[in-house]
Amino acid sequence: MKASTNVLSSLSTKEQLRLLLAQDKRKTERVDIPVFLSYRESLETAFSPKTQIEDISGGGLRFSDSRKLKKHAVLYVQLYLSPQTPPLAIEGEVIWCTKIPAKNKQKYLYNKGIMFHKMNCQDRREFVSFLSNQILSSYLENQSVLLKQLSSAQASKRSTP
Repeated sequence: MKASTNVLSSLSTKEQLRLLLAQDKRKTERVDIPVFLSYRESLETAFSPKTQIEDISGGGLRFSDSRKLKKHAVLYVQLYLSPQTPPLAIEGEVIWCTKIPAKNKQKYLYNKGIMFHKMNCQDRREFVSFLSNQILSSYLENQSVLLKQLSSAQASKRSTP
């Protein structure tokens, strides 16, 4: 462990960043936005109560609830992008399911990663448009903050004798 820390510290910041990014196996950027889902494991069962997701990407999402799901289980998901629009219908697969302590310390929750497999064309278009707008808004917001900080730093530099 200490040897790997020494190796990392000997690398430039750019090289360290490249290493970290290479370790992330995701193919698309994940964003944290207020989106809800409900799901069921078969077409014959009822949908679960709505649950807020933790993050989402073009290829899947992550959420937690009280149900333990088997790895590779097929899920039929209703994704609610906003209260004003009908949910999107998605077929996905449980990629992982991990037991985590709940906030009340009395129960456990299961954190799950879901990979998207099937979505009709109209829902896919709506989803891609929604996600693109969210990522763009987040990027522009971050750029705005950075520009303000840069502008402030340059202003203070000019006022320093």
